[in-house]
Amino acid sequence: MEVKVCNLRDNDFNAKFIGSILNTGFAVITHHGIDYSLIKETQDVWRAFFNEKQYYKDDYVNIQDANMGYTKFGGEKGLGASKPDIKEFYHWKPN
Repeated sequence: MEVKVCNLRDNDFNAKFIGSILNTGFAVITHHGIDYSLIKETQDVWRAFFNEKQYYKDDYVNIQDANMGYTKFGGEKGLGASKPDIKEFYHWKPN
């Protein structure tokens, strides 16, 4: 399994990106034009959020839409799995 490095400026970007997502669930995007300082700031803010106490993070669980908001460590199982995933995450989308 190989996560593809996908150059946004390449003609084959779409095929590489979709292939990597379908095969691994991940892709690395280069030449996207996002300033590194914004990426670093975003990483720092999320790191601070995930380092908070559990009771703080629990305020961000979306009880109306389980696919949005915060999901705690071990709070999700893959289809057909007997044990929960060892991750926590936050899903968000505009609107």
